[in-house]
Amino acid sequence: MSAAEKKPFVPSSHISVKIKSQDDICVYFRIKRDVELRTMMQAYSDKVGQDMSVFRFHFDGIRIKPNQTPNELELEDGDEIDALVEQMAGFGHCHHSSSPLREYINEITKSMRCLIMFSPNF
Repeated sequence: MSAAEKKPFVPSSHISVKIKSQDDICVYFRIKRDVELRTMMQAYSDKVGQDMSVFRFHFDGIRIKPNQTPNELELEDGDEIDALVEQMAGFGHCHHSSSPLREYINEITKSMRCLIMFSPNF
């Protein structure tokens, strides 16, 4: 094929992204550029066996909203999204609905021996 016959590069309608947890577990997804990320976030949550509300998804340090699309965030093929577990403040028991993750967080919290200092500017 000669240079004159080469077709111009047309970006794919799909991209591959990696969601990485805090413990370096990676799950890969192939998603459409114009579909809300809610679908991928829910699929990730189902894959790891947790409710989607447990996670906070971030790209380049910015929190992702479920209704955003890869195009809006300018995601590119191979980009990495961080899945952070929402941290609960306090040292008491959580009286909300029980889940294995909440029970685990409560056990860790009870066993911690630390002092949290808050800045007066907060």
